[in-house]
Amino acid sequence: MLRWRRKPKFTKAQALETVPFQNPNVQAERDEQGNLILALKVRRTPAASLLSKIFFTPPQRRVALDQMGTWVWQRCDGKRTVRGLIDELARRYKLNPREAEMSLTTFLRSLGERGLVVLAVPKESAQTEEAGGEPSADEGR
Repeated sequence: MLRWRRKPKFTKAQALETVPFQNPNVQAERDEQGNLILALKVRRTPAASLLSKIFFTPPQRRVALDQMGTWVWQRCDGKRTVRGLIDELARRYKLNPREAEMSLTTFLRSLGERGLVVLAVPKESAQTEEAGGEPSADEGR
């Protein structure tokens, strides 16, 4: 019987308090417009190695970022929360906060699925999740 790994359930508030980190194995290079091209070496399982002998498979995954993507990537330094990045993005590109939130969360999710960024959960959020709920109003925010 197959077992699926359960993904942790986060509230929106907890997700916005996560901190994005760049994968240290990603190599970044600039194109002629100054935008970044990210490259991550592909891990090969034995089955993938066998298939790569038959079919061409690139040795690395490459993702080209536009100006806004490059700006966000440079700020995934492990110091800023997703909420802070949303605020900065909205101010810099003159977006309304909801539009900035949707754009940034979709972009970070895409980078995360490709293994380019990792979202770290702050200790306070993780403890709150284990306790089974949101922090109360009297707990320091």
